[in-house]
Amino acid sequence: MDPGSTFSYVTPYFAINLGLEPEQLSEPFLVSTPIELNPPALQSVPIVREFLEVFPDDLFGFPPERIIGFGIDLMLGTQPISIPPYRMAPTELNELREQLKDLLDKGFIRPSVSPWGASVLFVKKKDGSHR
Repeated sequence: MDPGSTFSYVTPYFAINLGLEPEQLSEPFLVSTPIELNPPALQSVPIVREFLEVFPDDLFGFPPERIIGFGIDLMLGTQPISIPPYRMAPTELNELREQLKDLLDKGFIRPSVSPWGASVLFVKKKDGSHR
């Protein structure tokens, strides 16, 4: 949502989670967002550019094509189950923030706009750090 815009369009589920009351429009309104029709080139990932010599010239796709596609078919109108995340110790929360920032900076992960999610589990390593 852009607080400076005249209108903000979000899914009703997202609006409710923000404590907003969704309004029905008086007439249909088409909202579109730009999408990339072609997946990003692997060379556009910062960490890959740093080590181009270890990658073959004829890279397949990013993400790679799988022999077996995986997906979960949902019934029409299915909403994510809303369960608050478990509380983390401040040290774990800081570790999570640092690891996510590091992975984002390296281009290994990207922000998600999906209402679905998964919990994070830390395992303590022998040196006391977390994995």
